[in-house]
Amino acid sequence: MSTMTTDRVSTRAGCVRVRVLSAGAGEPVVFLHGPFGLAWDMFLDRLAEHFRVIAPEHPGAGASEGGEQLGSVYELVLHYLDLFDALHLDRVTLVGHSFGGMVAAELAACAPERVRRLVLLDALGLWDDRMPVADYNAMAPDHLVRRLFADPAGPAAEAFRALPEDPEGRVRALVDRIATLAATNQFVWPIPDKGLAGRLDRVRMPVLVLWGREDGIVPPAYAERFAALLPAATVRWVDGAGHFPHAERPEAVLEATVAFLRGEPVPEAEAPPAGRLHPEAAAFLEQLRASGAPPLDALAPEEARAAIAALRRNAPPPEAVPAVADRTVPGPDGPIPVRLYTPPGQAPYPVLVYFHGGGWVVGDLDTVDATCRALANRSGCLVVSVDYRLAPEHKFPAAVRDAYAATCWAAEAAPALGGDPRRLAVGGDSAGGNLAAVVALMARDRGGPAIAFQLLVYPVTDYAFDSPSYRANGRDYFLTTDMMRWFWGHYLRSEADAGSPYVAPLQVDNLSGLPPALVVTAEFDPLRDEGEAYADKLRRFGVPVTVRRYPGMIHGFFTLTPFMESAWDALETAGKALRAALAPS
Repeated sequence: MSTMTTDRVSTRAGCVRVRVLSAGAGEPVVFLHGPFGLAWDMFLDRLAEHFRVIAPEHPGAGASEGGEQLGSVYELVLHYLDLFDALHLDRVTLVGHSFGGMVAAELAACAPERVRRLVLLDALGLWDDRMPVADYNAMAPDHLVRRLFADPAGPAAEAFRALPEDPEGRVRALVDRIATLAATNQFVWPIPDKGLAGRLDRVRMPVLVLWGREDGIVPPAYAERFAALLPAATVRWVDGAGHFPHAERPEAVLEATVAFLRGEPVPEAEAPPAGRLHPEAAAFLEQLRASGAPPLDALAPEEARAAIAALRRNAPPPEAVPAVADRTVPGPDGPIPVRLYTPPGQAPYPVLVYFHGGGWVVGDLDTVDATCRALANRSGCLVVSVDYRLAPEHKFPAAVRDAYAATCWAAEAAPALGGDPRRLAVGGDSAGGNLAAVVALMARDRGGPAIAFQLLVYPVTDYAFDSPSYRANGRDYFLTTDMMRWFWGHYLRSEADAGSPYVAPLQVDNLSGLPPALVVTAEFDPLRDEGEAYADKLRRFGVPVTVRRYPGMIHGFFTLTPFMESAWDALETAGKALRAALAPS
């Protein structure tokens, strides 16, 4: 059992509380907490069974007395160096969570001679702008917070036992607590220095990057970004955990951290990929293998279209909606077929313009008919499904021109259709997600139409094949690297097209002024990382984004409800996000 003492140490931030936990002599470990400092008490008590743990309270969380609030990471670095001097710590081992990890990374970059080892746990270390508390609250998926605080006997719930008993009440109380602290200037998001990424090559001490695989607050792609910039990084995932893995999987986090701090091999936190596939995804892939069907990239485009259509030949009847109508709308090079889905409820409806997936080569209105019906029912949107021209008969920019023209038409025709043009969203899956992101960019660049939300389901955002998710998932998981090269080869007129801002939105320099987004990704999808990287970049330009990664899932699952019941959860999530974003003002 560890003992705890509390000291008050004077630094430039005033008199700061410092907790020291120890079960005996041991190497000192300095722990820098994130916004939920109390939620770490039990984990730190366990860590103190192995090391002497020093846990200063971040001065931006109301822990300083008589000092000023520190609004930048640089000020925090100076503050902690003062603190180390006051505690006679020449060299320290640092463990940092969330924005505590951001500060720990900056400390290691600015004063590498003072840091022996570094553990970054779901850190914010590459964010480069101030994050308002309201944006943080909007990002935090309720399911993660509910799972963390719903168990009355759980470690985090014990730390917050004064909160309401019901999960919804706990979430609301946490949000209110943060908002109150922010309003009284007791809680701040420090402003990270935009040069941190460029300084991480100085961090040559051993680093453990430990991440909750289901973290929806700080995307898991951050872990790989850290690892790529740190010369001596070890990355480990915590399966079944979100942004608070110490509370959700405490034994896994403790085991990895203790081994690393002792200089021992860090146990692998993940099983081989095949062991983590969702059973429904595994069954679908087995059906494909048993069918003997060749991969799409071995077929001619027409044959590939027929193969995709055959997948739905024996699908159950789709959901009913009040009305479905096919029509054509004016396009830049001729009429564009669209299908309109009227939702339940009373007009005027919000409007969702939806673009199907299929690598710009396959797919049509029928392949997403069930998906659009489900979205209309769950979102309350009038859904306009667009049958844009396909490659290779019509290469880039034909699909983009059709997508933008159909969106302009939807905005203009909305009142006559029972829609509200002030509540207009774009959405799509895969190549359709690419088109939705591109249409949002075009609307910004061309002054309209005004788009209020973008639904991006495992979107194509980059013309590249070298991300970690491509390397891990580029074979055997339905969509393959070879297939993506085949799609791109049919879509682009030449390699020069890849430089267009309307081909690879991840490469666009400035993403400011774009509408809020929900980005849905799948764990076993080669496109996972570029979708999450696009969400990350949107956030850095001040765009509110929610990322929902579906563990165990493969590319295409969103539209494969006949094979995967789990896809309905993604459709429910998308419907709720659209309802919230497009609610009448």
